[in-house]
Amino acid sequence: MADDNRKVYTIMDLETGEHIGNIKQGDSINRAETKEYLSNTIKIDNNFIKLFTSNIMPVIGQIKDKKGRINYNALSLMFYLMQFISYKSGLLQHENGKPLTNKFILENFSMCKTDLYYCLKILKDKSIISIVEIKEDNTNYYIFNPWIASSGKRIDKTHLHIFADSIYIKNNEGEE
Repeated sequence: MADDNRKVYTIMDLETGEHIGNIKQGDSINRAETKEYLSNTIKIDNNFIKLFTSNIMPVIGQIKDKKGRINYNALSLMFYLMQFISYKSGLLQHENGKPLTNKFILENFSMCKTDLYYCLKILKDKSIISIVEIKEDNTNYYIFNPWIASSGKRIDKTHLHIFADSIYIKNNEGEE
């Protein structure tokens, strides 16, 4: 096993040549701005998601019932589902990796079965969620449109393909 304390870099004063210190594997450099930022903030040990503000109104505008009114049940369901966005995969799943099921949603979200399926249909038809099959375990997963909300800094290119025709993509620009 490699020694984690082995010297990786030596820091020298450029003017005097004096040895100032060492940077070891795993060390980080904190600049004054970083130290000030860290001293004025607290670390939150809770999961969070990113909601793209450029898409909030377009999403609300899409979640309408047959009469053109905002469907608040579907909107509430959308926000409920966001808590299950996986950081690594973007799939809607529990912390243990098991997929979110309709049965679980019915048991934990105050909505009758008919309304739940109607709201899921709205969310799917409006490209807010999609259903994907994972071939390894032959299981259907919900996936949340990463252009609306995501958990992490990067978006899997497969997800981009799934939501390629989404109206929400034009409001966000990404980089490789």
